[in-house]
Amino acid sequence: MEAEPIIERALSIDGQAFGKDHPDVATVLSNLASLFEATHRYNEAEPLRERALRIDGQIFGNDHPQVASDLSNLAILLHKLEKPEEALSLFRRAIAIALHSESTNKQEHPALPVRLRLYRSVMEDSGLDGTEQRKNLMSLGTEAGWQPADWQKKLAALLPPSTFPVDQASAAAVAAFR
Repeated sequence: MEAEPIIERALSIDGQAFGKDHPDVATVLSNLASLFEATHRYNEAEPLRERALRIDGQIFGNDHPQVASDLSNLAILLHKLEKPEEALSLFRRAIAIALHSESTNKQEHPALPVRLRLYRSVMEDSGLDGTEQRKNLMSLGTEAGWQPADWQKKLAALLPPSTFPVDQASAAAVAAFR
């Protein structure tokens, strides 16, 4: 049996049982979007991702980790649809949520390294040179209240050296930060 009718049936059942704006409906929408993406049906996946994001934002608030996950998923899809500006904007929001979570919970957010790498990858694919990429990466931290030197060390610890190179003087500080 194919997955699509099963997921669509689950969507119908959850919508009837919980209402069309319930988090379980958002989860099923995301699952159906993932199926569409896996079968290269990106245009069909986009409104599902957008609806899941809207539902989760209304239920949990726009700074919730689930919203950040939805933002990242939609950003990845928009990148596949060759909409880099929109993808970058959504990744910035998802990263901002992770950074806020880190400052609130006083522990590293597990999705932050992946989101930073994806953000950098979209910048690279959209033709931004290394200087512009570093500038954009640095602005993420400073907008979240990080001191530039501390944020640079964190980026250097989270991203591969070729992505965010540091000078020799900073290498020891980066090693200590890890």
